[in-house]
Amino acid sequence: MNNEYQLIDEAIYHVAGDQIVRKKRNPIKALLILILGIALIVAGYSVPAIHSNANLSSAAILIGGGIAIVGFVLTLVRLTGKGAPFYLPTGKKLRRTELFFETALRNDVCDCVRTGNFGKLAELPRSDSSALIAIIYRTDDQDIALAQVLEFVPHHHQPITDTLIFQKGTFTLSGELA
Repeated sequence: MNNEYQLIDEAIYHVAGDQIVRKKRNPIKALLILILGIALIVAGYSVPAIHSNANLSSAAILIGGGIAIVGFVLTLVRLTGKGAPFYLPTGKKLRRTELFFETALRNDVCDCVRTGNFGKLAELPRSDSSALIAIIYRTDDQDIALAQVLEFVPHHHQPITDTLIFQKGTFTLSGELA
């Protein structure tokens, strides 16, 4: 086993220079949902047309409370979450894909990842076990892809390839990866 490789999740922000950064999502939409929920609660208590009807008032308060809770949770997640990787030149988010294989396919999987032939990788037989995992980060417009193969050793997954970077035109995608 090679211990010299860093996990792709840790290396992704360093191997591509300053091209990949971690960004958090903007919490404005979540705050608007929270404000909408609070407004419904207030309307249920204070608007005379709604407050005079007990069922309508209860419904407004209940729905407003549910919306406010969803807005609150979304706001917390967006403010405290660790963020997602973005490719700076295009501003696109990198999507993570994990493909599981049997250990017997180790050489084939490593060759596909090293050459950037993700189309062939997608055609290899899959496994339900996580003995061998190919992790691929890529943008939807296929401007960049990063990949690494990990193998299960007792109690954790260990990288068996370095984090490899492929710029547009140097890798192929097909099937479910396209």
